[in-house]
Amino acid sequence: MLNINKLPLPEEAKQEIRHHHDKLLAVTGVKVDILEVGPEIIKVRVVQRELKNGYLLNQRQLVGRAANVVAPLMDGPHRIHFYPLTYKPDFSIVTAGWLQEKLAAFKLSRNDLAKQTNLDKTAIGRMLKGYEQPTPPQQAALYYYFLLHEVNHHIREFLDSDDNAPAEDLYEVVSGEEV
Repeated sequence: MLNINKLPLPEEAKQEIRHHHDKLLAVTGVKVDILEVGPEIIKVRVVQRELKNGYLLNQRQLVGRAANVVAPLMDGPHRIHFYPLTYKPDFSIVTAGWLQEKLAAFKLSRNDLAKQTNLDKTAIGRMLKGYEQPTPPQQAALYYYFLLHEVNHHIREFLDSDDNAPAEDLYEVVSGEEV
């Protein structure tokens, strides 16, 4: 966490903030940084750096999570201004090779993809052969389409694994942390 030592807090409170920050980063990919500590205002940037478990957070959710991290500051004399930056995928990964890989992984045909995304079958064929690159809107549509397939696949795997698994096991599967 950037600039935590600038906070007007005892070391114990800073350790608590670090602990909550590290946990948040590990589970959700959200990073919280102190940008500036002024006499009246503390500026805090909160960024979803990576997508964990296919869960996209909006600005309000990011601010809520950051507020939980910096909770020891909330009762102090400073106002806190949050600057949330939502996750933006790298859509440039959506190429002919990526598309072929995803179709094979989910055992989908070009026809399935055309029907389920409302993309033109001929355009999909041209993309798969590398004759044309997907447009930015097509890249976004394909990215999120396959992200949905991936998340659904993991959910089905979990549900099929053990119907009597305790909630701690679900947390472990979702977060990757041991309980």
